[in-house]
Amino acid sequence: MGKDKSLGEIIGKQLIDSLPNHPVIKAMQNPVARQLIQAAQSPYVQLLLKSVANITMGQSPSSETYNTDGNGLPFFQGKADFGNVYPSVRVHCNQPQKTADVNDILISVRAPVGTTNIAN
Repeated sequence: MGKDKSLGEIIGKQLIDSLPNHPVIKAMQNPVARQLIQAAQSPYVQLLLKSVANITMGQSPSSETYNTDGNGLPFFQGKADFGNVYPSVRVHCNQPQKTADVNDILISVRAPVGTTNIAN
């Protein structure tokens, strides 16, 4: 196996590195997260992310729908809103186009790409 790592290995490693012995990891109920973490722990497993996850592209609603008054649903704009495990709410969107379910894995596609959090 070459030096290139799969996205699953990178995401799993980020979760493991950012949450050593954290109870969220030990009690993870999300089967996709569990598979990604297991893949990252084994040097012999390489798989396509699409084989263990349903990948849904996020949204880019008009900035006119953003607010800091709490009107609408939380809107995460990437790493700036990501914490160690869960995102922090700074901005809301009153016309969301897509939503995440609790325990979904969020992956930032804004620089730096690949930062992860868990929807709560």
